[in-house]
Amino acid sequence: MKKILLLFAAMICAVAGWADDVVSAKYNGAKLDVELTNTTTFIAFQMDITLPEGVSVESITNNLGRLEQGTDVTIDATDYETPFVVQYNVVDPVNNVVRVIAYNLGNHEIKGASGKLFTLNLDGAITEATITNAKFVDTALIEKAIAEAIATKGGVLGDVTGEGDVDVTDVGIVLNVSLGIDPYDATCDFTGEGDVDVTDLGIVLNISLGVE
Repeated sequence: MKKILLLFAAMICAVAGWADDVVSAKYNGAKLDVELTNTTTFIAFQMDITLPEGVSVESITNNLGRLEQGTDVTIDATDYETPFVVQYNVVDPVNNVVRVIAYNLGNHEIKGASGKLFTLNLDGAITEATITNAKFVDTALIEKAIAEAIATKGGVLGDVTGEGDVDVTDVGIVLNVSLGIDPYDATCDFTGEGDVDVTDLGIVLNISLGVE
């Protein structure tokens, strides 16, 4: 899992993360574009964005389909039948923190791509924002997390409803908890790390698709 800590404080800025990954933000009036270059493999990511007081998100634009494809890519992000889904929610209204989570419905990876990940469409112009809790996960990490969770947890891994199987209902529950729409639920914390995030979402999605 890759974690990137970012501070956006200019009209255009770029901050190096781990390895060769660089995330940049561009402010264009009431739009905040988040871009990624030289990325390693990922099937999902999340990040928390703290916006200035009084500014809220009206909508989010998914730009993953228009990423510039590198020489070693697994999928065509533009045309693939199971594209990436990008969702957001305000997880901390007091501090105006918005969580963005993106995941692929078919567990397909993107490798070596660069470009705009998403755009936050805001109700007011901004020139600064802070990003924390950024995580990018790939198939190998999810597979490792599943194996570890199976070894430590009983029952049907990913079956948060207790119905004996793992389906879209379980995925939806874990998604809501990871987005902060619903409160923390230990049954959704498959990694046992004390929170529910994009890794837990990747686990239940993989199992529901039968690709664990």
